Amino acid sequence: MTAPNPDDVAAVNTALASAVAGNSQQNEVVAALAGHDLVLPQHEPATNDANGQRQITLPVVEQEGAGYVPAFTSVEQLAQALPDAPSSIVVDACELAGVWPSDELTLLVNPGDAATSVALPASVMPALAGAAK
Repeated sequence: MTAPNPDDVAAVNTALASAVAGNSQQNEVVAALAGHDLVLPQHEPATNDANGQRQITLPVVEQEGAGYVPAFTSVEQLAQALPDAPSSIVVDACELAGVWPSDELTLLVNPGDAATSVALPASVMPALAGAAK
């Protein structure tokens, strides 16, 4: 799978930075991410199941009893935050939200980047899943 389009990355990062700076509502973050590709770190390269469907392993990070899934708006963002990540996979944010596996997990977009880092709880995933452009 290819990396996110640089023009799309710039647009979504600008929207996320605006949302972070303005302490925006989650619906603005959902609108910024709708239809955008996210890069997920992987411990091993993605494989396909018997039906040819891509297998995605969510990279869950546990901190203080809470589970977070780090995702990045670009390969460069991932490399800055996790330079030793052995592999990555690109997924559409809305598709990811549509198969969100647990009410216990929070999507953490661009962790480590103060300007664009946002957290979306599981309760927001249905809105993101339905926001496909």
